[in-house]
Amino acid sequence: MTGWRVIKIVCGVLMGLTVLNPSAHAQLEEGTIIAEVYGGSYSPGPDALDDETVVGFRFGGMLSERVAVIGSLGLVEFDDTATDGAVSVDWDADVTLLDVTVAYVFRPASRFAVAVGGGIGGAFTSFDGELQTPNLRGRFEDIDEDSLTLNAVVGPVINLSSSVYLKPMFRARWFEVREDDEIDTETTLAVGVKW
Repeated sequence: MTGWRVIKIVCGVLMGLTVLNPSAHAQLEEGTIIAEVYGGSYSPGPDALDDETVVGFRFGGMLSERVAVIGSLGLVEFDDTATDGAVSVDWDADVTLLDVTVAYVFRPASRFAVAVGGGIGGAFTSFDGELQTPNLRGRFEDIDEDSLTLNAVVGPVINLSSSVYLKPMFRARWFEVREDDEIDTETTLAVGVKW
């Protein structure tokens, strides 16, 4: 069973429990603190690399009943091998994603709210790898590439109780340093608490 199939089944069961729980509502107000852990799929630009898993956490607060400011830290690891004739490059990259997002919450007092927003951030990438030819073998380490990023987010907020919720989310992220494949996407599922 694939990871996404499991996520869909878990979401279906939790949504069903939400419908059966009449006390599940947002109770969002100015000063409410929110914290989330998330995981999902990270897709580099359309012609770049295969999708990988992203994990992270978010923390923020409500500025009003409808406006939230959220900081997030995400981590992605890539491993790949590129071969061109007799030349082979094995490499891996660790990407740290930091974002600050301002989101507007539609229907904040309902069980199913929707958040839409955007923000600014940074992506910090470290590359390591090995280049191999018939006559040469070399290693490269700690090559860093940092970028300013802009992001847009959208997703429902599914309240399971007055303090616990699920948030499936789609994020598009633009990278300043790239000339091609400038936009990456991430699709995640977060479990959050609010107090």
